[in-house]
Amino acid sequence: MLKRLSWFVGGAAAGIAGATVAKRKVVKTATQLPPVRAVKRVVNTVQDVGERVAGAARDGRSAMRETEARLRAKRNGDEVAPIEVVDGRIVATGEVKPGQVIVLREVAEQRANRQAAALSTRPRRAKR
Repeated sequence: MLKRLSWFVGGAAAGIAGATVAKRKVVKTATQLPPVRAVKRVVNTVQDVGERVAGAARDGRSAMRETEARLRAKRNGDEVAPIEVVDGRIVATGEVKPGQVIVLREVAEQRANRQAAALSTRPRRAKR
């Protein structure tokens, strides 16, 4: 009877050990399966694409603001040639047109004339 009991205990221990090893192997294999990897890869890719799209949107907005400011300056006559500091001196890096200063002066004169006309057409306050 003691012999049967020892074989039974030995078999039970072997079964428990085998089941534990098998479970660990199944869990390890399940985490390495392509669907799990694919989900992780998709999540990482979506996050990366989202960051790139957000960065592109930021760059686009800043470029839009710069272009809009440049176009407004050109429309208003406030356009200035691009400049750069070289060896402590300010140097124009873009093309400076000869008529650009005259145009700016003319625009400033037109603004002054419009402001003077607006001031002269204001209704005067009635005397008491």
